[in-house]
Amino acid sequence: MCARLGDACDKAVAASISEEALRVARRAGEASTLHSTALAYLLMSEPARARTCFEQALAIHRALGNRAEEAITLVDMSAAHSGLDNPAAAIADLEQALPILRSAGNTPTEVGALKMMVTICVASRDQDRALLCFERLLQIFRDAGDSTAERATLAEMANVQRALGDRGGPRLPHEHSMPIRPSPDAVPPEHSCPCGSGAPFLRCHGLDA
Repeated sequence: MCARLGDACDKAVAASISEEALRVARRAGEASTLHSTALAYLLMSEPARARTCFEQALAIHRALGNRAEEAITLVDMSAAHSGLDNPAAAIADLEQALPILRSAGNTPTEVGALKMMVTICVASRDQDRALLCFERLLQIFRDAGDSTAERATLAEMANVQRALGDRGGPRLPHEHSMPIRPSPDAVPPEHSCPCGSGAPFLRCHGLDA
């Protein structure tokens, strides 16, 4: 009799666990669908609808405690806020995402998010925040031994500072943290943007006017 009761309890617990797993899977699937829909709206140049879908997906990820997907959703939602001409909200999205990405070791997405923030900060003429992003990018590339990306980032820094009116040469908030400081005269204004567009940096960022 006791054995039968034990078996019944075990089955009930197993059924409860299975039901919870299915509920979580359905919610995660719903969030994934919302995210995909949001990306489609972005492609259709409908950032307001994209933001609504991103916000719904974000709420689900937070309810499920899915920090990795939360960060990715925040990064993509920043594009919707940029499309709505709300750079402050876009920066807030990225600033929430970056610590999560760094903690999770998702370096490729972190690099992409940092580059997105640089673009937004350049458009907003927020040089100090842009330089903080460059500092982190340089740290990532130096830790990885990627000298090509490091040189491209230093060149991009010089072009940003030239575009924003600072001709004193590449500098960072922590003045002695980076030993390489090429003169901005050594970086031609037609230097290709590291974003991969192939366009000159100033033109890519709308600063060649």
